Amino acid sequence: MLDPGRLNDRRTPLGELNWIFTAITDTIAWNVLPRDLFQKLFRQDLLVASLFRNFLLAERIMRSYNCTPVSSPRLPPTYMHAMWQAWDWRWTSASLSCPPSWRAPPFDPVNSSHSS
Repeated sequence: MLDPGRLNDRRTPLGELNWIFTAITDTIAWNVLPRDLFQKLFRQDLLVASLFRNFLLAERIMRSYNCTPVSSPRLPPTYMHAMWQAWDWRWTSASLSCPPSWRAPPFDPVNSSHSS
């Protein structure tokens, strides 16, 4: 079985995808946030930066399900930023190039163990 690699190693497929995700989310944040807030959230602390990068992605995904995530501090909407097209393209490209054994099985709502 092939190894997707490690997040922190750009020479691997997973590391390259993580590097692209970071570049895209940082670009989006740089474009929409005031400079001082961008510096505070995306440059001062690695953990905080990671949380806010993932928040931007969560907003993108959740908005497509009519959910509105909230952060503190409140951020302007980023889910329609043009840079997401680059992420969508790269994510699709990476997904299609993965061996079938790496892919998640299709979601089956009938046999899902989702609790209500």
